[in-house]
Amino acid sequence: SISELKRLDTLYIDENEIEGTIPTEIGDLSELRDLRLRDNKMKGKIPYELGNLKNLEILYLDTNQFSGEVPAEVGLMSRLEDFHLYKNRFNSLMPASIGDLRYLKLLYLDSNEFSGPIPESYGDDLHNLQQFYCYSNKLTGTIP
Repeated sequence: SISELKRLDTLYIDENEIEGTIPTEIGDLSELRDLRLRDNKMKGKIPYELGNLKNLEILYLDTNQFSGEVPAEVGLMSRLEDFHLYKNRFNSLMPASIGDLRYLKLLYLDSNEFSGPIPESYGDDLHNLQQFYCYSNKLTGTIP
């Protein structure tokens, strides 16, 4: 199982035909700094166990078929700088807990079905944010 790779710090499985869901055991990889699963055929929900990845700096889950809510636990990945969720099927509110990611520089949430307002925490707390893409969703309200 992937959880046995205790020293793994980088995992790239981009641009393949990988199907299924993200194994919850990925949350056991405490040394992981860079996780890229982009451009596959993965689906289902993002497991809340990803919140255990306290050293993660880069997370690319874009261009898949993930759906549902983004778990609030993503806000626990305190070192995250680059977060890509674009081109999926998320159909919930944008998670306010992303506002807890103080080092976040790049946030791509575009081309999903996120609804409701952009969380106030994004405007109040993401002081290092350099790029924020949220086009092609179902957002309402005002810009925070």
